[in-house]
Amino acid sequence: KMKRSVSVSLAVSVLLILPGSCFAQKELIERIKKVTDVAIWQRVPLDQKDLKKAFQDLQSPDQKTMQDAFERLALCRPIPANADLIVGETQSVAKRTRDKFTTAMAFEIRRDWTEARDAARTLQVAQRSGGIGYLEQIIVRGNAAQAGGPMIAVAYSGNTRAAAILAGSWRKNKIAGMRAFLILGPPAAPELAGQLSDDDEFVQKDVIILLGRIGTEKEIPAMKKLAATTRVFISRQIAESIDKIEARAEEAKKLESASKKKK
Repeated sequence: KMKRSVSVSLAVSVLLILPGSCFAQKELIERIKKVTDVAIWQRVPLDQKDLKKAFQDLQSPDQKTMQDAFERLALCRPIPANADLIVGETQSVAKRTRDKFTTAMAFEIRRDWTEARDAARTLQVAQRSGGIGYLEQIIVRGNAAQAGGPMIAVAYSGNTRAAAILAGSWRKNKIAGMRAFLILGPPAAPELAGQLSDDDEFVQKDVIILLGRIGTEKEIPAMKKLAATTRVFISRQIAESIDKIEARAEEAKKLESASKKKK
């Protein structure tokens, strides 16, 4: 499974210290995982009208309306300019209501929106100091702690070289590197697929897990080729990741078909 520090945040662990029945907590954790399993690259930002509506719904006395607002904010791509406002308000509401779901979503929102805000600030500084090349130098020459923030910023940059930069150094700070790939998404998949031949099986496993989250059907042949020659624990992970890729591709085809029918 993807390391918990990457795929599911500490939001889930908070449930372990909150009162409630085991069944209710299991159901709640499943609901939270449905949100946290949606990587940043799969999310789209809310427009200003929808963002305003979600912000208003946070104040609703109706629990479902409030929870839906938290979920919409947790599932949308963060908007750096609105980060402080959204994080501050969601933290305040979660603290006031002590609702388990909103408390968990507040963790997610704080991580994602603060991360996006910090990445935007890092990109602004980099722009004055040499742009993407400046960040690349920090990633390559700095230590693990120094490389983390620039990795995330590169992932958010939209630069055409982002995938190559991350692919070359992501293992220096694996937590930030894997997170960066979940932000960048499919454009990084070909670069990652090229690392399936790494001699380290643990690196292979991390790459396979990431491909399961961001890969496309184009990467499946290389994964199947590796599965035929590798150990069982790697081939099992490959099968699981291929299932995820194929399910994502099938869902995309259904959405495309539905969109064509509407037209």
